[in-house]
Amino acid sequence: MKSSVFLYSCDRRIRDLCRQCGLFCSFYYYSDFDVFCAEIMTVPPALILIDYALAATVGPESIARFCSCAGAVPVFFLSFEDCSQFTRWFSRLGVQEVITLPCRPAYLAAKLNPLLERLQQSVGEWSKTLGFNESEFSDIIGTTPEMYRLKYLLARFARTDTPLLLSGESGTGKTYIAERIHNVSLRSGNSFHAVNMASIPAQLAEAELFGTAAGAFTDAVSRNGYFAYAERGTLLLDEIGELPVPVQPKLLHVLENNTYYRVGSPVKQQCNVRFLFATNADLQKQIKCRRFREDLYYRIAVIPVLIPPLRERKPDIPVLAEHFLVPYRKTLSAAGLRKLCDYNWPGNIRELKNCLTRACLISPSAVVQDQHVVFNSAF
Repeated sequence: MKSSVFLYSCDRRIRDLCRQCGLFCSFYYYSDFDVFCAEIMTVPPALILIDYALAATVGPESIARFCSCAGAVPVFFLSFEDCSQFTRWFSRLGVQEVITLPCRPAYLAAKLNPLLERLQQSVGEWSKTLGFNESEFSDIIGTTPEMYRLKYLLARFARTDTPLLLSGESGTGKTYIAERIHNVSLRSGNSFHAVNMASIPAQLAEAELFGTAAGAFTDAVSRNGYFAYAERGTLLLDEIGELPVPVQPKLLHVLENNTYYRVGSPVKQQCNVRFLFATNADLQKQIKCRRFREDLYYRIAVIPVLIPPLRERKPDIPVLAEHFLVPYRKTLSAAGLRKLCDYNWPGNIRELKNCLTRACLISPSAVVQDQHVVFNSAF
């Protein structure tokens, strides 16, 4: 897997220089200092590059605090100015080197590449120190930095009972990932339930979640809801943005107090459930349109996890394709793989799986050719 290099700069010249230096790494660009620091603490990179001109705007105390948080990760400053008068200060902060700009891409590569080679395993080693066991999520296929970050976050919070919000486009595997979280959690010995809120009529949503008491309405009988079914286990509320507005404050009450009432019953019920939420909608936009309560959003998004779309992690397509072809005992031709990698996959992994299933059924031989790869069922 490629190492990650974080660059704090909004200077296009510096960003272009990094892109041109040909290093075997993934660059991540930041211009917001607080976001930059938060990312460092979440998933530490192999190297950190800081634009001195931009860093100077946040002040020396903030820079010192940041360098302290960086820990063992090597920090380089890049500067178009002469910083020789600050050499002693940089040394006290533990800065590896100040690289004077402008310079050639090859010069920057020569400075960074030896460290990158030695630190190729640094992210994994740091993660082990933090208790990250990547094998726990080995069935979530992907080796790109984006998927590594995702697995790191999942492993870090899977064993807590804190609500977690999975956001991502349709077909990215939110339900699948939620079930993996349950399987490594402390509740794995109990049941996992997934409820798609879009599939429940609005007038029945409260009864389906909370349950009903006999006589609550015409023909009502005493029955459990999903909160009771998931007791001591995990409950995924998928497409949470479709939860009717009148039911939202009642869900908020459950999350804050761990109690609820069945529809038509005055008897308080205890709720011992780990809640996971998923959405492919822009909940912030729904808040502005008054379709989703802001207080509920902040309660369900204690840990927000964004699942990247397939078009942003195309290096994972070959291994995903190989996985989906196994049940059919077929392989993919080089031309077929190129065709898959050239496509943008608006339906994400679900579309890729369906496309390969179709290709295997069309292909008369053990090798799936490019002409068998048909998008959008366009025969």
